[in-house]
Amino acid sequence: MAKPAKRHKKNPAPAKETKPSFTLTYFHQDLIFIGIIIILLLILLKPLVIDGLSPQGVDVVSSIGKSHQFSEYSKNTGERSLWNPSIFAGMPVYQRISAVAFSLDTLLGYMGRLINITFLYYLFAAAGTYLLFRYLKMSPLISFIAAVIFILMPHYKSLYTEGHFAKFRALMIMPWIFLTFKYFLEKRGVFPAALFALLFGMQIRTQHYQIVFYTALMIFAIGIYPFLKDLFDKKYNLFLKSTALLLAAIALSITMSAQPLFLAKEYLPYSKRGKTTINIQRGAAAQKEESKSDGVKIEYATQWSTHPSELLTWFIPRFYGGMSGEKYTGNAAPQLRNRVIPGYWGHMPFTQSYEYIGIITLFLAFIGLYAYRKDKMILSIALFAFFLILLSFGRHFQIF
Repeated sequence: MAKPAKRHKKNPAPAKETKPSFTLTYFHQDLIFIGIIIILLLILLKPLVIDGLSPQGVDVVSSIGKSHQFSEYSKNTGERSLWNPSIFAGMPVYQRISAVAFSLDTLLGYMGRLINITFLYYLFAAAGTYLLFRYLKMSPLISFIAAVIFILMPHYKSLYTEGHFAKFRALMIMPWIFLTFKYFLEKRGVFPAALFALLFGMQIRTQHYQIVFYTALMIFAIGIYPFLKDLFDKKYNLFLKSTALLLAAIALSITMSAQPLFLAKEYLPYSKRGKTTINIQRGAAAQKEESKSDGVKIEYATQWSTHPSELLTWFIPRFYGGMSGEKYTGNAAPQLRNRVIPGYWGHMPFTQSYEYIGIITLFLAFIGLYAYRKDKMILSIALFAFFLILLSFGRHFQIF
């Protein structure tokens, strides 16, 4: 007996693919993360930005006292004072006048009249760090984390609260110098060289020449390999062109900052860190001896050397206490509550800053170093960082 034929089911129609109604492109993510950074800075710097308060650090207050008389003179006469008659029986101030030639720092100064200047420089640094990591082909999330880690370094807060604003500004410009120099190394053109000159000149104009010196070392560290590779690969024309552009950029940076830079050089022989010209306390014989000096002694210059054990403060908070002057809020000694006490017991004479970096930051740095260990730029930065650590030991590793 024949079996009934099987009925074939019709194949169901394939479901139509539905496109997501909303996607976040990298550009959208960039805008969102920059917006989050702005909000974060507004929250952290609320006393400065929203409440209009000012830090009351030692150098902040002393700066107001030192500059009051010649500030009043400038207001009353409309002329710029070059001399302060009230300090040390008279002291020149012309070498500390900010650069008058227009540049990016001039623009930030104008904007600082509308919103807090510390907030602006923080935002400037965060944007530079974010763009640097995006230029290095990192994702928006990684770039955001890097920018936040950079601006949250505790050391920076101690700088602007204590009054070391020149150093603070110089450090906030560093990510942009790194970015523009990296851009120059890849493109080797006039426009990248001009951008690098603009940012490096801006840093020189802060007049914090210690940070300028370290920045120059950083530029050398990340630039030496690409330049030497051009020679090894016999790309002589590219090497000569790149060298000429770099020298022109550095010359332009110096020209942009000539006013404070050359005046500081002129004043240097008469400052404590130049040639000593007088010593009233030790008599005429000592004056003659000191006048032959080429500057401060090595003992003076290395007082704030980092002891190797103080590297532990990078990832152990308050390993050597905190700062030399801190307001006590504990309960163990009620008689000291709300009084400023010495909170540092390390190897330096005193300190006004925290050098804590954080175990998470260091852990991420080592992961990145391992992951990109074959990258020549990353290797150069790692070797440069190791060199700086040895250099920071100073009197504790004087043979180096």
